[in-house]
Amino acid sequence: MLLMLSAVHCGRTLTQLREQGTLDLPRLSLRRAERVIRRAWKTRHDNVRRHQRQQMKAHAARVVGAMRVAESRQYDNPEEALIRMANLLAMVAHRYAEGRTLQLLDEEQMAGAESVADRSWLRLAVSGLLIVGVLVVLSWADIPEMATGPVVALIITAVLAGVYRGRIPGYHDLIDIFRGADRR
Repeated sequence: MLLMLSAVHCGRTLTQLREQGTLDLPRLSLRRAERVIRRAWKTRHDNVRRHQRQQMKAHAARVVGAMRVAESRQYDNPEEALIRMANLLAMVAHRYAEGRTLQLLDEEQMAGAESVADRSWLRLAVSGLLIVGVLVVLSWADIPEMATGPVVALIITAVLAGVYRGRIPGYHDLIDIFRGADRR
């Protein structure tokens, strides 16, 4: 559903481009669709053998790379880029619905696209280390007990907002990170 909503958003942005021109055109981001593509194989196939899992992860990384190539062309030729992004998203959504997670896009559609590594585990580790480090420093400081709770909550929120750049991971993201780490 999220993939199709992203394709619809591309269509609406294309309509806005044709009506108003490129002056006030917002840049369209496909980050939410990338998360769906990365976990497509986990969602559609519960028990996957190790070699198949590696193939599916590699294919998803190339599909994300193709999406990023299409997304990066918004400044060169926005109309063509939006049409390409909408077509890619619709094809990925269709093949995902069919359960073809190892064929989300064809080779010619991914031509020139490099694999994009998934570094969500790194963000989780960095945020965890920063929070633990700040809590250790906070325990050495002379802060009244009444202020400790709000200060800790503020620090945790600030660290997560800084590491995730305003996008705090949801429980689905955390479960995917842990499921991926569990299967290695």
